[in-house]
Amino acid sequence: AGTPLGERTELASLRELWKGTRWSRGMCAIGSIKSMIGHLLTAAGAAGMIKTLLAMRHGTLPPSLHFTRPAANSPLAGGPFRVQTEAAPWEVREPDLPRRAAVSAFGFGGINAHLLFEEFHPGPDAPAFSGPPATPEAAPRPEAIAIVGMAVHMGPLPSLQAFQEAVFNGRPAIRKRPPARFRGADAAAGAHLDGRGAFGAYLE
Repeated sequence: AGTPLGERTELASLRELWKGTRWSRGMCAIGSIKSMIGHLLTAAGAAGMIKTLLAMRHGTLPPSLHFTRPAANSPLAGGPFRVQTEAAPWEVREPDLPRRAAVSAFGFGGINAHLLFEEFHPGPDAPAFSGPPATPEAAPRPEAIAIVGMAVHMGPLPSLQAFQEAVFNGRPAIRKRPPARFRGADAAAGAHLDGRGAFGAYLE
């Protein structure tokens, strides 16, 4: 969050979520990529996702910078969470238990999202993949999936229906950047984005 009120709210919510579960002090590592690269506004969620997937791939808990200790009234103190300040091996709790992680992105940049990740873990008894079945009859029956909600807001497309119509009609959501967006940052955008920052799926 980067603000005292935001930090307390998020940590209090996490502790409420873990209420009634068996936990030990500091058992769950938390961190923020913002401490390393700054606040990326609407790209913050994507950056956190990339960091988490790389951490899973390398089996390493990455550190967060510039943290020493929680404030005296912080929900972090004495709770199940700890800020990971040094890189450390990401050990699995049990041999057949995959690594899992949650990525949250909340803030004034327009991102309000929460994702859960679980690494692929076939287990010791999983059969080796030998290609698709020879006949449709041999294909295993897929498990039922319940779709409980769908929504899209992408640039000028404010709804799932608008997105669907744009896809079917070949109408792109990419457009020229609104004139007031990134005011004063044209020189930096031109230097670092190779001229590609003038167009995108920009939200009003």
